[in-house]
Amino acid sequence: MNIAEVISIGDEITIGQILDTNSQWLSRRLTELGIRVMYHTTVGDDVAAMLDVFHKAASRADLILMTGGLGPTADDLTRMVIAEMRGVPLVQDDELLQTIRNRFASRGLVMPASNAIQASMPEGSVAIPNLNGTAPGIDMTFSVGDREVRLCALPGVPAEMREMWNATLAERIARHYAKGQVIKSRSIHTFGRGESQVEQMLPNLIVRGHDPRVGITADSAVITLTIVAERESDAACDLAIDPVAALIYEKLGDLVFGEGADTLPGVVLTELRRRNETLATVEFGTGGLLSHDLAHESALVPGNPVCYHGGLANLPDNTLCQLLAVTVQNQGENGRQFVSDIAVAARRFFGTDHLLVVGQYPPLPATDAAPQVQLAHAHANGVDTQSFQYAGHPALIDQLFVKRAANMLRLALMQ
Repeated sequence: MNIAEVISIGDEITIGQILDTNSQWLSRRLTELGIRVMYHTTVGDDVAAMLDVFHKAASRADLILMTGGLGPTADDLTRMVIAEMRGVPLVQDDELLQTIRNRFASRGLVMPASNAIQASMPEGSVAIPNLNGTAPGIDMTFSVGDREVRLCALPGVPAEMREMWNATLAERIARHYAKGQVIKSRSIHTFGRGESQVEQMLPNLIVRGHDPRVGITADSAVITLTIVAERESDAACDLAIDPVAALIYEKLGDLVFGEGADTLPGVVLTELRRRNETLATVEFGTGGLLSHDLAHESALVPGNPVCYHGGLANLPDNTLCQLLAVTVQNQGENGRQFVSDIAVAARRFFGTDHLLVVGQYPPLPATDAAPQVQLAHAHANGVDTQSFQYAGHPALIDQLFVKRAANMLRLALMQ
């Protein structure tokens, strides 16, 4: 099995100024080619640190992909450090230099002298064309003991990096590492139980040494199970993955809401489109975040039918009641009657088949009693409510209640 390491270079990453999305994207592409990514490394703009990282990568990986540090400024060190690592000089490529000059000229600009360094390549390497930027990539192969190592450096700008991968490097890598081994994965998303609870429902599945591998991750209350198989073909991977996926569905039941790129709001909208039904929302606690997520997912599928008809958020109670032409007699127990009345009136106001309400976040009590947040779902046959404790990490509480509201409707549609 070929092993890869992905290296991200730049102080802006190590100090947390930007998020490294390049490593994630490249790792997915390598996995699709049947190359197993074993290491992710991030290093700042420092010669000694970069040399250390490059040497370690060469000692343990067959393929090294790095992004960043190919610009024209003093802190762009990648080409120089690669040359030093290999003990070779940087050699100016006149053809590359003219290409860079032409790139500036096509934009009505004169190339600054500092950009000439981008035409210098470590001796023994070949360029990776950059069709829309000034930084060509570097592709070189060398020996470490009795092993062959391939090192490829790409710009850190995500759009340029992806374009160069798709246009040139993917084919080069696939041809070089075509060994007949395939890595395939399948991700199954769940909601409604915590990570440890889900793991307990799948005994002996998420253990070291299980083949195919099953990983479990948590992200904003969504628990994802990822099955990874390494076999000689796509079909062989499917034969290994499918029985494990079937077991997950059997054990977790309606906790499973989708796979791959599916989101809870997206799954709900897909089912509403299938039924030719419509939805609107009223939000207090989440302040419009549920509407934002539904509108975003709706925009991903342009055209008719448009099943999300919008929402109301952050309106004072009296303004909302006046707009909806409803008189709320009392809040009821923990506000349940209030969200019920609002849901029914808002469904009538919007003229939709379904109406979701996320109730107000309660003030933190002076006692140990757990405060409650009310959700309501109005539909043709009446209105349903659910209560949830106002508890969770402060940074995630809004997304948690967005998902709870979407999941409440998903389960109702399933019935």
